[in-house]
This record gives sequence, structure tokens and C-alpha cells, in this order.
Amino acid sequence: CRRGFRFDLESTERGELHRVTAKGGGKGLPLVFVHGLGASFSTFSRLMQDLRPHVAQISAIDLPGHGYSSAQPRDPETGRVIPEQLDDMVASSLHAVCE
Repeated sequence: CRRGFRFDLESTERGELHRVTAKGGGKGLPLVFVHGLGASFSTFSRLMQDLRPHVAQISAIDLPGHGYSSAQPRDPETGRVIPEQLDDMVASSLHAVCE
């Protein structure tokens, strides 16, 4: 834990997903940050620290193949990565912020 943030690698059927979470000082739905292409959770480090007192929980993830998450198999039909393990995390929050 750094400054109250927890760093976890969640094992899934499709690889490991890196997640950073912390309890906030506010109320409401959790806030989840999802970075863009070629980035990682660290894109949001400063913003997470600033917003943490205002939300119930704050999280950021490394998409498959980025940061500390493992690369994932690609869908043979589309060639895209299928991040199925992200569904539960993002679906549980209506306040998702994407870069």
C-alpha cells in the first residue's frame, strides 16, 4: 500500500489484471479510471489523489497488455483484445472516466 492505495494483480482465465484501489472519504458510487492506448494507471495517479476525499472508492486499472497487466489472447475474428474481466469492475460503476 502506498498512501492508502492498494495494488493488486487479479488472476483471470485470460491473464492477470492490475488494479489500484483505495477507499475514499466521500459518498456515492465508486469512480473507475480506464486509460487510453499506450498508457497505464499512472496516467491518473495525481487525479486519484485529488479526488479520493470526494468519492466512496477510487480505482484505476491497467488494460490487458499495458502497465502491470499481462497481455491477453486476441479474438481470432476481430483481432481485438477481449477484456472480459473488466466487465464487472466497470459495470459496477456509473462514474467511469476513460481517457
